Amino acid sequence: NTRVKAIGSSLEFAGNSLDFVDGDSLTYLMRASASNAVSLYYSGNKKLETTAGGVNLTGALTASGDILLDEDQRIYFEADKQTWMEANGANLVRIVSNNNQMLLLDHQTGNRAVFGNGAKVFIGENNNALPSNTLEVDGTISGSGILSIDGNITGSGNFEIAGNISGTSFTGIFKGALSSSAQIASEISGSL
Repeated sequence: NTRVKAIGSSLEFAGNSLDFVDGDSLTYLMRASASNAVSLYYSGNKKLETTAGGVNLTGALTASGDILLDEDQRIYFEADKQTWMEANGANLVRIVSNNNQMLLLDHQTGNRAVFGNGAKVFIGENNNALPSNTLEVDGTISGSGILSIDGNITGSGNFEIAGNISGTSFTGIFKGALSSSAQIASEISGSL
């Protein structure tokens, strides 16, 4: 049942498998079988194999062009499929670790970046930092506009303010210098 046949400008190989081997017939270069599996080898080691579910790749994937994944596809980073990244919907990327959403980049529903599920965020130069608060910044925070905080502001250094401080009440104790280059207006209770 094995045959080689020339049909027009095509060459047909018939059989249950087709193997390309090295000159000594010791290692495979490529194999194709009747089960529709095609395997490519490098130095006798299988690197690429087609399967019923897609393609299995062993080793690194290097591309000189774009890699396109269809919409709503995931890239899994471990065999248990609990750590992954996906493009879910139009203009939305989600990063999940141990089945917990860690980061959502979403232009689709609000042009937002969200850290989720109790994730603690550290911003600074320490790549191994373990923040103890929801947000910790090691360095200077600079901004313009309104700072809105529902809770306490605490610090161990100086608070330098170039604009007005206003509110309906301030409670607590100020230890050290309180200075501003503008007006401080409030009903202050507690100690200064």
